[in-house]
Formats: sequence, structure tokens, C-alpha cells
Amino acid sequence: MAQIPSVQFASSRPVRADQSVPKTKVLGSWCCERLLAEGPLTNTYLARPATCPAEWPLDYVVKVLKAAYESDSRVVKLLQREALIASTVSHPNLVSALSSQIHEPPYFVVFPRLEAVPLEQPLSNKQKLNLAQILWTTRQVAEALQALHQAGWIHNDVKPGNILLSSVGHVTLIDLGFASSRRESSSVVENPFAGSFHYVAPERFSSRLATDQRSDIYSLGATLFECLTGSRPFEAKSAAGLIEAHRQQPPPQLRRLVPHVPLAVTRLVHNMLRKDPL
Repeated sequence: MAQIPSVQFASSRPVRADQSVPKTKVLGSWCCERLLAEGPLTNTYLARPATCPAEWPLDYVVKVLKAAYESDSRVVKLLQREALIASTVSHPNLVSALSSQIHEPPYFVVFPRLEAVPLEQPLSNKQKLNLAQILWTTRQVAEALQALHQAGWIHNDVKPGNILLSSVGHVTLIDLGFASSRRESSSVVENPFAGSFHYVAPERFSSRLATDQRSDIYSLGATLFECLTGSRPFEAKSAAGLIEAHRQQPPPQLRRLVPHVPLAVTRLVHNMLRKDPL
């Protein structure tokens, strides 16, 4: 699998490797040397500790809230939530926060730099992953989710763009800003920031139904379906059509698309994609 020396965060636009910040951006005790990715709410930079010499490698990633959103309490809460979870829930397959400044601007969170690519990269390039790779990747994401769920959190945005793959097959689940506690259990209707419609569980499109960790299982099932077939379980020309498909349409029969996949795996995928959380 191809390697890139960077980490890309969800909903971010990658920046060319030769494009750099006009001058070193110092945030707290961190020197941000190169713009890595630009998202709608945040920018991410490659960085080093400010106490280190300039020739030291850029071994850290700083995710910075854009100045335009520093007075928006809803957006600030997303970064605060990410910093809280990533610094308190520890698991080998879950992103870890090393440092943060989340109570006054500029708001930022510091992560280790990961030599990895998002799962969406090989999928979008139509690269074939073998069955063992797919199942091992899925298992690692499931174990990261188990750690989150046991700590009382729901990820709410499981998708290929938030799953990082290293060259040796290690998986890291990232982007915890949309996570909610089981006490909150808000729907997409109540939280317009949350999730990609291609992977969101049916119950999250209703303001009447509480969501729980099973919604993450559905999203992981949609991701597993895409890994196996090369296509998402549902496509539509509009968001409304996509929502209706998740709520009403059965997913395509996996064995018709990939007849070589073992029956046990197809049963697993279709159970994960059940409309009823029960």
C-alpha cells in the first residue's frame, strides 16, 4: 500500500507537500512549520516543540480552530470534546492527544504525527485490499470503538476518511470532535455537524430515536461493505434521497457483488447494516 509522510484529518483538503506557512506560526509551546491540511473549521500543521532546534523533525500535528470560529461556542465545543476524549481514552487503535489549548484562543490540539494514509485513499483509487487486510482493519476499528463505548462515548463519524492505515497494517481511528456521550445521544437532525450521510445509521436521521453504540456498528458495517465491494451500500442524487435509502432500502446483496466472500462475512455485514438497532 502506498505511503505518505502525513496524517490527514476528516473533512480536510490536503495541501501540496511544497506549500508551507509563510512564516513559522507559534502556538503556545509549539512551532507550526507547514500547513498539512485545510478543513472547513480547522487547519492542521506539521510542528515541533518550540524548545527544539529548527533542524529537528516535524514529528507532531497541531489541529487549530480557524479564527473565524473562535467565538462560535458550538464549534469550539467540537475541538474541546476531541481534546477531552483523545487525552482520556487510551487504546492502541485510537488517536491520542498530547497537548491542547482549549479554554482560550487560539484553540488547538496536538497529536503525534502518524505515517499513515486514510482508508478512503486506496478505496478512491480503486486499489484492491485482500480479505485478510479488510477484516484485520475492521477488527482494529471495532476494538477502538469498544474502548470508546466502554468509556461512555459514541464516535458518530466512523467512515474511511477517519480510519488511518500504516504501511504495516496498523489502524488508527481519528476525529473525535463529533463524539457524544450516551447521555446526549443527539440525532443528525439536532446536530447538523455530525457525520457523513453515506455512513450514518438510519436511527440518527430521526429526532425521536436515541442513538447509542450500535449506530457506530452500522457505520462500520457501511465501511466494511465499501471495502469488500468498492462501492458504498447506498447512493443517491440528493441528501434527502440518501437519507431515505438508509431508512427504507435494503443494502445490495453482498454475494451478488462479490461471490467469493465467505458466507460468514456476508452475514456479518448484513447484520451490521440492519435497519433496526435491535
